[in-house]
Amino acid sequence: MMGVIIMKKVFIGFLVGIISATALSVYADDGLEKIEAYLRPSLPITLDGKKVTLENPPVMYDGSTYLRLRDIAALTGLEVNWNDTTQTVELGKKGDSQMETTLNPSEESQKRALRLYDLRKESEKLTEQISSLYKLIEPYEVLMGSPKLKEKDDFYDKTKKERDVLIKRREEIQEEVNIILKESQAEADQEMERLRSELNKGN
Repeated sequence: MMGVIIMKKVFIGFLVGIISATALSVYADDGLEKIEAYLRPSLPITLDGKKVTLENPPVMYDGSTYLRLRDIAALTGLEVNWNDTTQTVELGKKGDSQMETTLNPSEESQKRALRLYDLRKESEKLTEQISSLYKLIEPYEVLMGSPKLKEKDDFYDKTKKERDVLIKRREEIQEEVNIILKESQAEADQEMERLRSELNKGN
């Protein structure tokens, strides 16, 4: 059914977010990064084929859906704790002190998160530079039927070449970002299976 997100996929997205957010908050020298996200309270969520109601609405950011970990825990019978000493999110089954699952971002996931952060910063800088170069070559080109104001010369050729190089680099960054996101999703998928396995052992 369109518009319905199965819990596994949502949980995977959240795990990716936890891994990335933890790494960035600990290692990013620039501190917190301001982002633009959207609440989507009307988005249906199902668990084992049954529609569920969450205390907090899903958050849409950068093409992914995120849920609060405590909402997930409430649905799956887990307890959530933050270990400030080890900087980890700890998931434990309610009423069972012997069963505890620790969600600790791997070294590889931390590296990916840092790389993703650097790539996005570089992409933002490239976008600003490309925009500035566009303004320089705009008088040499016909835009929306209006006549060009200058004849193309060496300056135009040099500036256009520089702009094209930056555009290509930005495209390369986007390709690398897509690869990193796929790798993070695959790791989150494995983590989800591990959590399920440990939960089944505890039953």
